[in-house]
Amino acid sequence: MLEKIALQKKLISKEDCIKAMQACKDSENYEAALKAYFISNNLLSEKTVSKLTAASAGLKMMKTTKRFGTVAVKMGFISPQILAAALTVQKRQIAAKKTPKKIGQILVDAGKLTKEQIVLIIKEQKRIEAETVDIQPPSQGKTPDSPAQTEDPDPVES
Repeated sequence: MLEKIALQKKLISKEDCIKAMQACKDSENYEAALKAYFISNNLLSEKTVSKLTAASAGLKMMKTTKRFGTVAVKMGFISPQILAAALTVQKRQIAAKKTPKKIGQILVDAGKLTKEQIVLIIKEQKRIEAETVDIQPPSQGKTPDSPAQTEDPDPVES
């Protein structure tokens, strides 16, 4: 995701992005390899890489929480309005450059979900994910248009 954000913000060219991805594709830690590549090839400064890493983490968390929140709504534990309010809290935390709480934790803190409901929602997320994995073919590599996505399955534990 780091490379996609850098490309989207026009901090690197598409050609540089493709070269970086090809150079790092077999690395054990893809994200770390990309960071090192960008810095060592003078494509991005350490400060810029640090900012991109924070933005990437925030986006990944927001993607995960949207799925978590959607499942919570579909299961009838919360309303769409409660989810919207919790997402607003999370967005404010990100805007204030604070480490955002996971959506499940925000909802537990607000008394809108119980820990038991969190467990049920996570089980449902895993069930949905398992169905999706069975249906979709494995990805054929990382490109600027389809970066690898990682997801933190536990929206409460930080």
